[in-house]
Amino acid sequence: YVDSGPVTHSINGGKYGSGIIQYLFYFLWRSQGTVFATNYSIYAGAWDLLMDWSLL
Repeated sequence: YVDSGPVTHSINGGKYGSGIIQYLFYFLWRSQGTVFATNYSIYAGAWDLLMDWSLL
């Protein structure tokens, strides 16, 4: 936390929050669930590649 600061952790928390929202939209509106699932997948995948694995 000290090295990366609160902004990085807030963005990472947003990744998990968007996953919860994605599942909520999928549960409530299955016809529009793919839009939110695509957005979540891109966001989470980019975060993992950039921050967690340092590949980009």
